[in-house]
Amino acid sequence: MNSDTFKGTAKKIEGSIESAYGSASGDRTSKAEGEAKITKGKVLNVFGKIEDKVSDFMSTASDEAESLKTQIRQKPVPSAVIALGIGFLVGKLFG
Repeated sequence: MNSDTFKGTAKKIEGSIESAYGSASGDRTSKAEGEAKITKGKVLNVFGKIEDKVSDFMSTASDEAESLKTQIRQKPVPSAVIALGIGFLVGKLFG
């Protein structure tokens, strides 16, 4: 859970309390403001989840890049031949 997810949860709780107060007291302004805070909290939660997914992806991509570097160091000639082949194919397709 990152800071946006935490802030979103707190904002949703705050909004729920304010909305409940508005409903109980008949104060439509408080109810509307509470509903707006709930929505803001939901948006913050979504941003937090996106940040977590991007962070996970970047970590996985970094691990995969390290694995690829290790494979290239261990087998440089086959790696170069594969890279040249891919370059040739891309050149033929788009050139």
